[in-house]
Amino acid sequence: MPTIPTTSALTGGGTTATQKTTSSTMGKDDFLKLMTTQLRRQDPMKPVDDTAFLAQMAQFTSLEQLTNLGTTASQQLNAAGVTQALALAGRTVDYLGSDGTTRTGVVDSVSFDGGVPQLTIGGVPGISPGAVAAVHGGAPGTPAAGTGTTTSTPSSTATGGDATTTTE
Repeated sequence: MPTIPTTSALTGGGTTATQKTTSSTMGKDDFLKLMTTQLRRQDPMKPVDDTAFLAQMAQFTSLEQLTNLGTTASQQLNAAGVTQALALAGRTVDYLGSDGTTRTGVVDSVSFDGGVPQLTIGGVPGISPGAVAAVHGGAPGTPAAGTGTTTSTPSSTATGGDATTTTE
């Protein structure tokens, strides 16, 4: 694992101790420390070119925004998965059982294990929403096709060429 000299070693504090990093990737705090040290240690007679400094800042800003975008996208994906799992509650589904056979059952409940949704279908807990192959019928509480209430349509009467509509 690479070692990074401590700030006192970089700034000429006389200490030669090193600090081990827990990750091999640089974070934004590491980048800012490195850039600050670079600015402090520059030769006053040959300062860093303004355009190079601005380019580094632009790269840092772009990296930070991409990181934020990735985090937001991940959060939205997780939220969508949770919403989809919750929408299955009370619905009849076909799912792949642990033995590899397709089974049918009603989603009794949705629980979360470490933020990951788990379904209980027909009394069988711990089923991943990814195991669901098909969902039957409409939303819970809505009648299936061919059932439900009937609606009447208005009748029309033609009199002397004028059509009038009456509602029953």
